[in-house]
Amino acid sequence: MQVDVSVQVVGTGLSDHLAQVVCFSHASEYVSDRYTGRNFSPKSLSLLNELLGQESWDAIKNHMPVDDQFKAFVNIFNYHLSAACPIKVSKYKKLTHKGWLTKGIIKSSKTLKQLHHSLKLNNCKENRDHYKRYKKIYYKVIRVAKADNISQFLTQSSNRSRDAWKIINNHRKGAKSNNDLTIHNDEKDIVEGNKACEVLNCHFSTIGKNLSKKRIPPHFIKPNSPVTCKINYPFLLNPVTTNEVSTAIGTLKNKSTIDALGISNTVLKTCKNSLCKPLAYIINSSFQQGVFPTLLKTSSVAPLFKGGDSHMPESYRPITIISGFSKFFESVFLNRMIPLV
Repeated sequence: MQVDVSVQVVGTGLSDHLAQVVCFSHASEYVSDRYTGRNFSPKSLSLLNELLGQESWDAIKNHMPVDDQFKAFVNIFNYHLSAACPIKVSKYKKLTHKGWLTKGIIKSSKTLKQLHHSLKLNNCKENRDHYKRYKKIYYKVIRVAKADNISQFLTQSSNRSRDAWKIINNHRKGAKSNNDLTIHNDEKDIVEGNKACEVLNCHFSTIGKNLSKKRIPPHFIKPNSPVTCKINYPFLLNPVTTNEVSTAIGTLKNKSTIDALGISNTVLKTCKNSLCKPLAYIINSSFQQGVFPTLLKTSSVAPLFKGGDSHMPESYRPITIISGFSKFFESVFLNRMIPLV
């Protein structure tokens, strides 16, 4: 492979030494500047809420088992979601200068370079003192500008904890990404893509059982007299109201993370007034039939790098993304079970 190299000397003005800039020009793999995703703009979410509000939801009542009811609900919801928030191909936003990098700082940087060049030509005490004073003020202004920019960013944030960790992770060195994940399988071969996901899934699903064999004595695993709990009196679960469902949805955290159903808490909370009636009907059917919808038993799992060898499954811990539907289903059920305990 032929590589073209060019070298030039640059005076940065940030040090007493000059810098060398080396540029390599060679053919590389194409990296797409586009991504595929839904359009969750305020206008699209408003249209989705309007479409859901016009839905009759009669199809839900035609299915007796609660599993079929919830599947029909998800199909109707996804139909309107695709109409209001279609999947489209978009371009990544071009990186502009950082928020703290103002025109004044850029102008000061050029002035600092000029002072550094003058100091190289005439290294007298007056030029040295002037350069050091200007450089000290320059760095102080940058620190204040960065602090003000971060403070303004967090003040306007809807989730300060999440955005604070974003800032911290952006400044951390050696941060790991799951985009190009490569993992060692049982044969010690490096696999990627779907095969890497299968290796991690196998590891996460068996780690509990494997640890119990190593750390828990056998007589604790299979007790001779298992503990049983019998309820000798019947109890009833009061029906759920639309107001209660609306309140339960409102307690969900404002997260844009997509669950296994392709729905986020943000979308769910935006459309809660249009969803209260069908969801209350499904929850009451769940109470009557004593069945929890099967679709809500599935969650998305994301591997989070802990440290160590990035090719080993043991270096990752699973982060489970539970559906928002599942959370408030369990919430309204828990409110009825607590008085019985």
